[in-house]
Amino acid sequence: METDKRLERYKRFLITVAFWAVLLFLIYAGMKYGISLLMPFFIAALAVVISRPFAHLLTDRLHFNRKLAGIISLLILLAILFAVITGIINYLISRGGKIVSSIPSFYYNTVQPGIQNTFDALSEWASGFGTSFDDVIEMIGPHVLSSLGSFVSSLSGKAITFISGIASGIPSFLLNTLISIIAMVFIVLDLDRIKSFVKNNASERTVELIRKAKTSFGEVILKYIKSYFIIFLISIIENSIGLLIIGQKQPFLIGLMIAIVDVFPILGSGTVLIPWGIICLFTGDIKKGIGLLVLYVVIVILRQVIEPRIIGKRIGMRPIVTLVCMIVGAKLFGGIGLLGVPIAAAIITDLNRSGAIHLFNDDDITEEEKDTGEADDSGSGNDDGNTE
Repeated sequence: METDKRLERYKRFLITVAFWAVLLFLIYAGMKYGISLLMPFFIAALAVVISRPFAHLLTDRLHFNRKLAGIISLLILLAILFAVITGIINYLISRGGKIVSSIPSFYYNTVQPGIQNTFDALSEWASGFGTSFDDVIEMIGPHVLSSLGSFVSSLSGKAITFISGIASGIPSFLLNTLISIIAMVFIVLDLDRIKSFVKNNASERTVELIRKAKTSFGEVILKYIKSYFIIFLISIIENSIGLLIIGQKQPFLIGLMIAIVDVFPILGSGTVLIPWGIICLFTGDIKKGIGLLVLYVVIVILRQVIEPRIIGKRIGMRPIVTLVCMIVGAKLFGGIGLLGVPIAAAIITDLNRSGAIHLFNDDDITEEEKDTGEADDSGSGNDDGNTE
């Protein structure tokens, strides 16, 4: 009898594990492939939500037709986005052209003298051991040339792959953009019908859940924007202080540019500081090169520490939970997952805390209560698990 009960428990346990494994796999597959397919429509819905306040302003204050107000607000939003993106592209092209045109003078004025100084220092070092510089070059030359050749080959291959990827992705980008714009127009024109369809075909509980999810999404996005603005300011400060310490001219301006690059998860401050530091080391400016690399390490450590704490505090999740969501999201879904998974977790947490859904108990004992001993072991005297 005892054996049968034990086997029954094992059976229930295995069924539960299999259920959650299948559910998580379906969620992962849906997010992995469904998001990429439905992304134009998500973008269109997000654009409509962002433009709604201005559309309401046109209808309430200027008495515009609701559909006309929605179209006008969308056109204004698209015009702003187009102007911002065009300005960024023009700036990058102009700066890139200046950088490319300055490469020859940079090589002859900085890199070549640095290489000569390195060879002179190496020759002096070799003479101290009774070895000629030619012998040293003969020993290490083939290895250095082989390493440089492999590095150049891999760098060229990566550059070609990157450029090819951008070129091949342009048609898909234009198609998705066109689909998003068309979807925006259709959503605005049929917004009342969409709302009526949802109300007529969903229960009151589902409609209420959708309403709360919409409100929670807007609040979470706003909190995210505020959090990353704070992180952006902190990044400017730490970059400027680090550059000031190593004696760089115009530390605030350069720190601002590095902070702007650091905002993008795919890029990060390492795309500026690491090559810059390596070039300084190679050209003989050892102090600045080491300082830039140390600055990068400090920035990465501080970013990993403060980002989960700031975001978690703003959106109401523990820093460790926020960090796990960011890492898992980045590993599974790339840059989209880095932001999307924590946002989804924050929305679910907010809905659970408000009582719209019931997935887990949210008995949260603050650090102040622990320190003062005000939180007793019973914690949640309420039957619903809330500690109001």
